[in-house]
Amino acid sequence: MLLLRYSFGITRLQKLEKVYLSHPNLQFALHQSRPDIGTLRESFFLSQVQPLHIVEYTEKGDFRLDRKVTIEVGGANKTRQQIAGVENGYVAADGLEVGYGDKIPLWMFGLLY
Repeated sequence: MLLLRYSFGITRLQKLEKVYLSHPNLQFALHQSRPDIGTLRESFFLSQVQPLHIVEYTEKGDFRLDRKVTIEVGGANKTRQQIAGVENGYVAADGLEVGYGDKIPLWMFGLLY
């Protein structure tokens, strides 16, 4: 999956920001040891959200959905520090059973697919 920068016009034709495998499990097959947990989380989030939404790279946070919502993906202890001051910014946190405030459990994005 290719991730383009959140931009308009001719700037969208520039190089890609990030490239992800289509499914997080592929990382285990291609990696010699254990893959990075952060990359697994981001890959999972992207694989679940991209079929339904426009997903782009953004400077603050990890992903921008439909040019409206900014998502930072991380573990249960992830804070809003990287998306501070961003309107409509949320944290998709792994290791949570129930969401609270602006933290959404990462597993809930699996229900979108």
